[in-house]
Amino acid sequence: MFKDRHEAGHRLAEKLAVYAGKDAVVLALPRGGIVTGAEIARALKLPLDILAVRKIGYPSDPEYAIGAIDEHGMVLWNEEETRTLPKTALDDEAKKEEAEAKRRSETYRAGRASFSLSGKIAILVDDGVATGLTMRLAVRAVKNQNPAKIVVATPIAPAEAIAELKEDGANEIIVLEPPETFMDAIGAHYEDFPQVEDAEVIRLLQDASAPAAPSDPLTTLRDRNAPTPVFRVAARELSETLLKTLHELLARKGVKDASVSLVIILRSGIALLEPTLARFPEARVGVLGIKRDEETFIAHAYYENLPSFTKDDTVVILDPMLATGGTAEAAVGMLEEKGAAPENIYFFGVIAATEGRDRLARRIPEDHIVVAAVDRELDARKYIVPGLGDFGDRYFGV
Repeated sequence: MFKDRHEAGHRLAEKLAVYAGKDAVVLALPRGGIVTGAEIARALKLPLDILAVRKIGYPSDPEYAIGAIDEHGMVLWNEEETRTLPKTALDDEAKKEEAEAKRRSETYRAGRASFSLSGKIAILVDDGVATGLTMRLAVRAVKNQNPAKIVVATPIAPAEAIAELKEDGANEIIVLEPPETFMDAIGAHYEDFPQVEDAEVIRLLQDASAPAAPSDPLTTLRDRNAPTPVFRVAARELSETLLKTLHELLARKGVKDASVSLVIILRSGIALLEPTLARFPEARVGVLGIKRDEETFIAHAYYENLPSFTKDDTVVILDPMLATGGTAEAAVGMLEEKGAAPENIYFFGVIAATEGRDRLARRIPEDHIVVAAVDRELDARKYIVPGLGDFGDRYFGV
C-alpha cells in the first residue's frame, strides 16, 4: 500500500538509483504516471517527458480496456476481447482516443519537442499497470526509437502483464509490490489516489524543464531532505573532485599510483572505495572496523584485515567523516603496527570538525588530510555541526 503517487515515486527512485545521472530519460504515462515520474526524474536528476498513450475502452463500458493507441495512431488490441466486436465500433473508439492522445501531447508539451531516445536509457513510468495494454504499447513505441535499454518502473502490476511487457521488449521491469497482491484496481493500492488534472501535468513538465539552480555536491549532501539516490550521486561527484586534489598532492610528493594502498573504515568508507579505486586501480585494499562508544566517545576496533606495510608504502585512509578524530587516530595506530610510517599516511574524507582535524594532525602531517570542508563545532553527541547527518545511514538508505 502506498500513501500516494509521490511516495511511490520516491520508492521507485531508490530502486532506480543505478541510473542517476546517466544518459537516460524518464517517460511518464499521463496523467497519473506524471506525478510518479516527476519524483523519479527529480531524484535521479534526469529529464522528464511524456508518452501520450490512451486506453481504448469497450464501447459499452469505457473503463474496461480492450486496446491502447498513441498520438501517432499506433494501436494494440486485446484480440480475445475484440474478435466479436464490429470493426466500425472499434475504429470509432480508436479515433476518439487517438485524438485525445494528440490533444494531451500538444497541451502538455506546450510546443516543446519530445526527447530523442536513440541510444538512451528509456525509463517508462506509470502509477500502476492493470491490463498492461497502455504500457505494452508504450514499450513497443519506444522500442521503435532504438533506445539503448527500456526499463519499465511501476509500483504495482499483475504477473501476466509483467510477462507480456518482457515479450514486447522491456529489458528490465521494476515493480514494488509482489505481483500476486494485485487487487484488480490500481487505486486500491493507494491511500490517496486523486484524479490528476491537465494543469498539474503541465506544471510538473514545466518544473522539470526549468533550469535547475546551481548546486554544488557538498550543498546537496548537507540537504537533509535529499533522497538517497541524489545523496549518492552528490557523494560520487564530490569524491571525484577531492580525488583530483589527493592525486595532485601525491604526485607533488613523488608518490606513484601503483604504490598506494587504501584502507576503508567500515561502513561509511565503503562509499568512497569505488571512485578511489577508479583513480588508483592497482591499489591494495585493507579494511578496518572501528566503532565509537557513544557514551565515552572512545574508539574500539572490532575488525581488522590489513596487508603488511613497509615504512615507504603510501596508505590512504577512507572515511567520510572526521569528527573527534578518535577513529582516525586509532586507524593510524593500527597501520603503524602493520609497518606503515605516519609521514606516509593520508586521510581522505568529506567533512571534518576542527577538533578531529587537529587531533589527527598530531599523528600525520596536516596537509595529508584531504576533506571538502572543516566545520567548527561538535554537538553534545560529538556529531559534526552543521555536518550532513549520518553519512552511512544516508548513503545506504537505512
